[in-house]
Amino acid sequence: MSVPRSRGALEPTLILAAALAAAGSVLVLQACSRTHSPAPAPADAAGAAAAGCDGRAVERNKGVARVVFDEILSKGRIAENEHIYDPEFVVHGLTRDADRAEDRAASEGWRQAAPDLNMQVLHIVAECDLVAVNWEGTGTNTGAGNGLPATGKSIRVRGMTFFRLRDGRIFEEWTAFDQYSLLRQLGLLEKQATAPAPDMPR
Repeated sequence: MSVPRSRGALEPTLILAAALAAAGSVLVLQACSRTHSPAPAPADAAGAAAAGCDGRAVERNKGVARVVFDEILSKGRIAENEHIYDPEFVVHGLTRDADRAEDRAASEGWRQAAPDLNMQVLHIVAECDLVAVNWEGTGTNTGAGNGLPATGKSIRVRGMTFFRLRDGRIFEEWTAFDQYSLLRQLGLLEKQATAPAPDMPR
């Protein structure tokens, strides 16, 4: 969140790649969401113990997920919390997967685009090694980052992030948020809408 995480992009973490035409150019928004990969599935009975289905492990996983929004994306404490990610971490999205280095760059990009970014966890539920977070990201777009120019406008975006954890660290991520609303609030779609239409053959 990617917004939000990646995190995201709110993007908090914050690497969703979506090419959108706005203001005559293509904006690449990076948050935390990528390829048509399989959605997270619950652990089967045989793997339940390994997935950490006891109550204490589930609560621990929820706490780790909160760090992405409360510390990394809202406060910019990225380096200090690198330990919560598995070395083989991958974030899945619409067109491709990305590793932790790219996801971290997206988180930094959201902080640059909105230095006052605040990612609020609205709901959080967990089952075994999976944690689902419904979040809201607010801030002011006073800087350039993740393909966004500085507009000076306020933003408010909601999204959902799923994390899969392994041994108490984030191993996989899936994030989705309302990109259209973000661009509309920044006035970028309005510029496109008011642009003169191309000449049509007669």
